[in-house]
Amino acid sequence: MKCRQPNYLNKHNIRPTAGHKQIRAYSGDGGYISRPAMAAASVSSSTPSSSSSSSSKTGNTTTTTTTTTSTEQNSKLDPAVLFGKPLSSALTNGSTAKQYGKKNIVGSGKIRKSTVINTNKQSSASKSTNTTTLTTTSIEDFEEHRAKLKVVLDQMLGKFSAPVRYAIAYGSGVYKQAGYDNEGSLGNGKEKPMIDLIFGVSHPEHWHALNMQQHPDHYSGLTRFGSGAVAFVGEKLGAGVYYNTDVEIEGMRVKYGVTSVRNLTGDLLNWETLYLAGRMHKPTLVIRDDPFVRVCGQVNLANAIRVALLMLPKNFTEQELFTTVAGISYTGDARMKVGGENPNKVDNIVSGQLPIMKKFYSSIIEGLHNLEYISDDILQQDISPKARAAMFRKLPKSIYENLVIQYRRAGGYVPVGQVGQSESQVEVEMTEAIVKDDRIKEFTHSALKSIISTPAITQSIKGVLTAGFSKSYQYAMAKRQKALKATTTTTTQSGSSR
Repeated sequence: MKCRQPNYLNKHNIRPTAGHKQIRAYSGDGGYISRPAMAAASVSSSTPSSSSSSSSKTGNTTTTTTTTTSTEQNSKLDPAVLFGKPLSSALTNGSTAKQYGKKNIVGSGKIRKSTVINTNKQSSASKSTNTTTLTTTSIEDFEEHRAKLKVVLDQMLGKFSAPVRYAIAYGSGVYKQAGYDNEGSLGNGKEKPMIDLIFGVSHPEHWHALNMQQHPDHYSGLTRFGSGAVAFVGEKLGAGVYYNTDVEIEGMRVKYGVTSVRNLTGDLLNWETLYLAGRMHKPTLVIRDDPFVRVCGQVNLANAIRVALLMLPKNFTEQELFTTVAGISYTGDARMKVGGENPNKVDNIVSGQLPIMKKFYSSIIEGLHNLEYISDDILQQDISPKARAAMFRKLPKSIYENLVIQYRRAGGYVPVGQVGQSESQVEVEMTEAIVKDDRIKEFTHSALKSIISTPAITQSIKGVLTAGFSKSYQYAMAKRQKALKATTTTTTQSGSSR
């Protein structure tokens, strides 16, 4: 895998902190690259290390955690209980006695998080809080529930004999979305939620050969052609992912996609299809971690913010930022046009997961020099041509090149290098011209569409081969039904508000 610029620490403008350490990761092209890795991993992979209680006091600040007995822990590890209550529903429970993420303005004008303050006053528990602000109690509930869910999913992952290097869970079965009940279905409360998983493996053909022997019932009739055919369809068609849909493991409904780690990291770094990278723009739960994939994931999140900034004005709200980020992977997705996906999907994700997305992206936002908070939920970006062009040049190769193509097609000015002018100087001049164009949002949208549309369509068609016609039809109809219900609900609400 070749990257457009080898120095990722400088290229992606991510500030090293005390939490960084250097790792040597396989670059994919025969060499090793030293890359920064978060010691605490990304937000998506962080879980509480213990459920023991502790209390310490320093000055006027008190930090408290609660104790959970082993009996209570074990009683809550029932998959039926955990999966009947998506993770983010825990955010609506608990008091607001302690405020999480209180922000103070420092000398640079950047707003950063201060130490959690425990007021120890009963009156504060009754005060209403901004819906975008996490409380200490709710975040502790969230982390506790996520830790228990991770244990259950890790046990489920242990049911696979074939080796999995990296695994994540995502979607409404893990993180609540607005408009869905606690079962992860759209208001019916009857259907078990389906847990969406992605497995990163070293050798897909070998992995499928082992898994087909252990779980033949997970596969369609394609297996009669052998693991080579399965791997070919998985790796060479669409977005390079092979999905086994609606299988039951340990009493859980699961859809798991298998891809090579090489394909996964390639999409995270270069946005080759934005199929996997786009799913990882939203909060995920890491079940099994890999250092190199983790770093690639951080680069992917930073690039999602950068692309969103190209489509946003100077000042904007957190809601606008995360809605733009969450919508990147749905740009050009044909399912949104033909009723194969909930038309309110992006709004539902952000409305139901805003506090989680704030936590998920907090370190990325803090590490970008051209972006800062100017109030509690308002951000400001540096829109000077120099700053925006510098950000633009750090984008993944595919989106960078597609943006240039869109600009040229629209008749944009393309500088011609003068005698003695270096290639980098020409690039600086060209990128500044692009970001100054009033049509930059339109160019960005078109560039995303050109990357996403074909792999998304091919991947959907491939589902008939990987899941079989019957299961694919049932899955598509379930998606269609949810989309229709969402449309009906939106129309009803719109009519009643007139």
